[in-house]
Parts: sequence; structure tokens; C-alpha cells
Amino acid sequence: MVSMDGIELLKQEHKQIRDALKILKKSKREDLPEILSKISGFMETIHHEKEELYLFKAAYETGLAQQGGPRCVFFMDLKIENDIVVSIKDFLTKNKAPLQENFSVPLSKQLKAENHPLSIPLEEHLAGISLMQFMKSMPDSKLMVEAIDFYCQLIELHSQKEDECLFEMLKMLLSQEVREQMAKDFEAFDKKWNKDRYLII
Repeated sequence: MVSMDGIELLKQEHKQIRDALKILKKSKREDLPEILSKISGFMETIHHEKEELYLFKAAYETGLAQQGGPRCVFFMDLKIENDIVVSIKDFLTKNKAPLQENFSVPLSKQLKAENHPLSIPLEEHLAGISLMQFMKSMPDSKLMVEAIDFYCQLIELHSQKEDECLFEMLKMLLSQEVREQMAKDFEAFDKKWNKDRYLII
């Protein structure tokens, strides 16, 4: 029997998310409320929570801060050269939309306060939540096309950075035993929060 790996399960979710974004881009205006609700539920209730509760906790416990964290060239160059988070914050501020600044997971608040390397993907989590709240509150807005474009850019870039950099580094730092336990924790979490109700494909 092939053992499960929590990191690989997160990568599988990234593919599901990218597939959902393809549907979002092609959606008719009348279908947007339901699609946005499912994507936000999957991202915020399921995916981000699992990363923050389990993966980032395990990463922090490895002494990731002392090792420099996800500061590989790919990860940092994209942040510096194409900081989509700044662009999203400017867009939301210009349109008088609130910015999400608080995390539900205590460790995430701590990581942000410490300016830990993991604060980079965490800031992207907050930007995505803020943008999603804006889209869900104004489904008929003329700004929706621009907001969807920003959201898709953010999530696609975020998942690519994690898949190609952060996750690969953590597969080396975290033991197989830890990753297998994480997979079991994810399975219990998905069952508790009924993950399948958020799938749109």
C-alpha cells in the first residue's frame, strides 16, 4: 500500500484550485455568486487552514526561520519583481474595499509579527481573502472582470511558488513520518468540514 504524503495532497488541491479558476474565468455573471462561494469556501475553510494549522506549524518547528525559509531565487524574485499583493491592495484601497488583516490561526499571527519567511505566503492568503470578499459583495460591479483577473493571477502565482519552491524544500526538511501524519490529519479535517461540498468540477 502506497503511503499518503500531506504535501502531495496539498499539491493535488492546487491543481483542483487552478481548474476551478479556469471555470471562474469563463463563468456567466449569473453563475458568479455560487462559484465564488464554493471557491472561497474551498480556499479559506479548507486549503489555507490546512496549510496554516499543519504544514506551516511543522515547518516552523524545523527551525525554518533560522534556515531562511522559502527564500529560494524563484520565490523571492517573483515577490520583488511582481508583487501582486501590493497591486491588489492598491486596487482594493482605490475602490474603498476593506483589507483583511487578521488570521484565524494563532501561529499565523505570530509568523507575521516575527516577519518570518512564511509571512510571504500568509500575506498572499490575506490578499486573496480580501479580494474574494470584494467580489462576493459586488457580483454585478463593472470592476468584476479586473478583480477576477487579479484573483486568478494571485492564486496561480501563489500555488506555483509553493509547488516549485516551498513544498519541495519542506519535503526535504520534514520526515516521511511527519508527512504521513499530516495526510491523516488532512483526511480528518476534510471529513469534519465536508470538503466535497466546495468542489465545482
